[in-house]
Amino acid sequence: MTILDQLPALVAAMRRNAVRGLALGDAEIGLTLRLADVTTEAPIVPPISVAATVTRVLSPEMGVFRLGGEGVRMGNQVTRGTILGFVEIGPALLPILSPVAGTLSAVLAEDGSPIGFHAPAFEITDA
Repeated sequence: MTILDQLPALVAAMRRNAVRGLALGDAEIGLTLRLADVTTEAPIVPPISVAATVTRVLSPEMGVFRLGGEGVRMGNQVTRGTILGFVEIGPALLPILSPVAGTLSAVLAEDGSPIGFHAPAFEITDA
């Protein structure tokens, strides 16, 4: 067995004992080991940016779109289940509920205008 076979174990022992340098050998042959400082050579990892997810809220039925829900304004935070608006079907008002929590980023239908089944009514951004 040569010193090269023992090198991985030697380096591990140096790290365990905080030895940064070691010189071995005699007059004819020598080996010098210098371990790099781990803290100065650690790679710098850039921060991960997470793209915002936009969820479209669809009309549950066809009828007349009514903007509603107390405190529902562009830029406001909404929770899952918040009533964002209504679909008026004759005398009935069917609520349009937020399927996710996030920020109300767009109203895609105009108050008082007809809206179709599964037509986009709102957008919610969750970032």
